[in-house]
Amino acid sequence: MKELIGDAFKVRGAMHLSINKRGKCFWSTDNNYEINISKAQLLDMVYYLIDNIYVSVGNRVFRQCIGIPMGTDCAPLLANLYLFHFEYVYMRRLISSNMS
Repeated sequence: MKELIGDAFKVRGAMHLSINKRGKCFWSTDNNYEINISKAQLLDMVYYLIDNIYVSVGNRVFRQCIGIPMGTDCAPLLANLYLFHFEYVYMRRLISSNMS
């Protein structure tokens, strides 16, 4: 996830992920918007989310240690990002090996 988020900031040439008053989210090089999230802050948020997912089974509560439990709001998005990253890395390697 760290590499994926780092690549997203690098490709966009952005310093922040910004959100304006209307709720529009976009990459930005300045911090003149309502909410500005740096790469480090975004990584902290994602890791906090992943490390603090709990599931309840019956009357017991368990902390998820490996993976992301399906059924949580963030699970599909995080799973898609994770799988996209593997596909992206594979395609970059495939293209570079065909170029040489």
